[in-house]
Amino acid sequence: MWGFFRRRSGTPYDDVFKTMLVKGSRLVIPLINEMFHLKEPISMDEDVKLESNEHFFNLEGGEQAKRESDSSIEIGGRHYHVECMCYDDGTIVVRIFEYAVQIAMEHSTYSDNHLTLELPNSGVLYLRKTEKTPEKLVISIRLPEGDEMSYDVPVMALSDYSLEDIISKKLYFLMPFYMFNLEKSMYNKDGDGNEKVVMTFASLIEKLNELYEAGDMNANEYYLVYNMLRKVTESLTRKNQRLWKEMDETMGGHVLRLAIDKYVDYGERRGLKKGRKEGRQEGMAIGEANGADKNAIIVYNNCLDRGMSEKDAIAISEISDSALKKAREGRNK
Repeated sequence: MWGFFRRRSGTPYDDVFKTMLVKGSRLVIPLINEMFHLKEPISMDEDVKLESNEHFFNLEGGEQAKRESDSSIEIGGRHYHVECMCYDDGTIVVRIFEYAVQIAMEHSTYSDNHLTLELPNSGVLYLRKTEKTPEKLVISIRLPEGDEMSYDVPVMALSDYSLEDIISKKLYFLMPFYMFNLEKSMYNKDGDGNEKVVMTFASLIEKLNELYEAGDMNANEYYLVYNMLRKVTESLTRKNQRLWKEMDETMGGHVLRLAIDKYVDYGERRGLKKGRKEGRQEGMAIGEANGADKNAIIVYNNCLDRGMSEKDAIAISEISDSALKKAREGRNK
């Protein structure tokens, strides 16, 4: 049965999902609350522990295969596993169960010949919704005596949530993917629908600014969501470069003003006495030369500690060559 599996190739959207999880793990809490309809919603103050997403499986002939799930996290002693899919490929429920069993095995308890497995809360996020997108997935387990146990795997479809829904429910984790809802309009190179696309992108940026200014999102989360939104949108418009150029020129520099504020504040806290202009310059220099490398090294190490490949760690952390050299030297000590 397990030979049925196909290894899913990575996409820019997989990278964005993992980057959001690693760099903005706090933002996943409202997504978990919404997906699993928890009776007692998880507080935003809870620690989110990122676990290894690499799992090893025994294949026929004694060979081992390594597969990566999208997310495996622990919050408040409970384990959650969420897969992000562009669309339903007909095999996700099999992968969900395989990953769930592996996660349960990794956290199993054994005492007096009694093995206890606790399956994680598993769910699926679909970025595109089609007629084949299920309302839910169901996994049934038939026990040796013939009894059958079933449980549902909840499904979320991005298109079911308006921008107002996302804001009101604090589903900021979904904001980088929101432009999937206008994907068809982006393919029209004649310009039809371009205005709506640009206006929607502008609305996202405006809402993002409002969230930051209201204190609902810190500077790191703000900058992360903005960068990931740009990355997803640029990929979606790869066949319509004229549209992307228009969006980039219209909104590209506007948002950076708020993100730079954290470097300004940092420079001023260091006791600069030469005015706001020099504070801005030194704050940015310190942030870019030291803070950026330091943060990239932290993210790079976190990715490796979670069992990710170095290739994924480099892509997610966006680490510079000099910082990568320092990180490797530190891990080899």
